[in-house]
Amino acid sequence: MKKSPDFEYNADKDQLEGEDVSMLDGDNAPPEALPDVEDEGAYELTSQSSQWEEYPSIRIIGETAAILPANGLKRRFGSWYFLRVKSEDQYGPAIVDIFKRPLVIWDAVCRALNAAEDHVTMVWVSEAFRRREIERPLHGLKSFSVGYSLFDFINLLNPLEENKNQLFGKWPSCIALYLSIFVLGSHLREEYIHEQDEIISA
Repeated sequence: MKKSPDFEYNADKDQLEGEDVSMLDGDNAPPEALPDVEDEGAYELTSQSSQWEEYPSIRIIGETAAILPANGLKRRFGSWYFLRVKSEDQYGPAIVDIFKRPLVIWDAVCRALNAAEDHVTMVWVSEAFRRREIERPLHGLKSFSVGYSLFDFINLLNPLEENKNQLFGKWPSCIALYLSIFVLGSHLREEYIHEQDEIISA
């Protein structure tokens, strides 16, 4: 039976809520903590490119939620916090100017996290659109999001203070790794792992 998008969203969120950030790669997680979801991935919101007054020919067109390959971020936070916006090279520099701005869906605010060759990944942050302005929630208020500003979210993925001496190229590589296809592998409990003497064939 075909599951609805809401089922996948809730499955991701319920199974991973409260887990340590080490779940991003799964290396430190016990097998029973890993999500039991279908291998083909979770439903994700997708759309075409966008429209502002300065760029009347560029629009965002919502599409039906589709099953796309899972990645570390969707497994950790749930797929409903991410929006994939398809883009085309024909827009040129205008597309960069557009995605510097927040995207508002009702009162939820999404900001660009990563740009790939044919799409931009946006993340639902802890800001809210109220009274025709973008507001940052009071301290400790999670609003309708995971509770992270864009800066907090970036700092979670790649702590800036701890990595202040890293080369600039490391940052896009780090984000690309989080957004790469996530395949659940085999996990063994520590007590089942034993050393074995090496056997050398003559």
